[in-house]
Formats: sequence, structure tokens, C-alpha cells
Amino acid sequence: MKISKYLRWLGFYFSQNPFYVIFYVTARCNARCSHCFYWRFVESAPARKEMTLAEIETIAKKWGKMLIVNLTGGEAYLRDDLIDIVRAFVKYTGAEIIAIPSNGLLTERIVKTAKQLLSEFPQVYFRFSFSIDGLGKVHDDIRGVPGAFEKVVETISAVKLLKQQHHNFSVMTNSCFMQANQDSILDTLKFIKSNLNVDAISATYIRG
Repeated sequence: MKISKYLRWLGFYFSQNPFYVIFYVTARCNARCSHCFYWRFVESAPARKEMTLAEIETIAKKWGKMLIVNLTGGEAYLRDDLIDIVRAFVKYTGAEIIAIPSNGLLTERIVKTAKQLLSEFPQVYFRFSFSIDGLGKVHDDIRGVPGAFEKVVETISAVKLLKQQHHNFSVMTNSCFMQANQDSILDTLKFIKSNLNVDAISATYIRG
């Protein structure tokens, strides 16, 4: 890493302004997770007004310089203008790292979006993170979607193939640790390490 980047990141550390933000781009979701702390918003999302792209651009313009922007939901890939939202944060905040967590259900859309983002913003580092809470039916039951486990594994494998052309991203997994999977979480993490060959594995304790 160049010294200039170290100095720039050091400047973020001493800045009075936040340099990392988790930005909820939608409450819409195609899963119904048993542990969701956001489920009331998810259930009412179709009737709720999301922020428009213009409103998000206004926020980005006023934010100042950012290091990391985490675009989440709901399921962020359900927004048709997700690439435009990334474009706004990169243009107006100079964000160097963009993280997009996902349940991995929309394989084709996710791969298409990731490919375009990587091509358009080679100066930005992307973190594509996918949720895996169990193996097979355990994951499906937790996420409330039959076949969800097979789908997220398919998505991870497809996104990893983009490394043949692009190097400005990492593929990560996150596993929520809860009562429903407490007896099998280690098997899940071992499976991810041995079979999916992702760049990073994390586990999150359920809040509340």
C-alpha cells in the first residue's frame, strides 16, 4: 500500500466527521428471516416510499469524504438503481470501499451488477458479502425460503468467477449465531472454509 493511502486513511481516523456509514437503501426483501430485527419494515415495504435517487444524491453531496460505505437493506440488489446509488457515493464522497451484503438469492442480478460495478469503478474496492446461517434445510428455515442454501452457494461461486477479470473485490460470508443454529454453527463455518474458498468469514451474534 502506498504511503499516500496510509496518510489519507490516517486523516479519516482523526477527522471530526464519520468516515464509515451503513446506509439502508431499501426495506424490501425477498427473504423472511426468523431473526430479523427489521421485519416490520420488511413486511410494510411495498407500501412505503423509498428514498429516491435524487434524495440519496443530495445526502451524498453533503456528507463529505468517506472511506467505507455499506449499502444494505432489506435486500440491496432489489433496487433497480443500485449502480446509480454507488455512482453517487463514489462521485460525491470519494468512497474507497463499498460493501454490499446480500442473502444471495438473486444470482443473475447480483452477478450482472457486480460485473458492472467492478468494470466501472476499478479504483474502488468492493466487499460482496453473503449470508449463510446453516447447511441445507437449517439455512432455508432460518431465511424462510426453500432452496435458499443452494442459491447462495451458487451465487458465491458465480461471483468468485469474476476474479478471472477483476481484482478490486473480495467475497465474504457472514453467519448469524442464534438459538436455531447454535448446535451446527461450527459445521457451517467448516463447510464455508473447506468448500467455498471465500476471502473472509465472519460470524455475528444476534442482538436482543
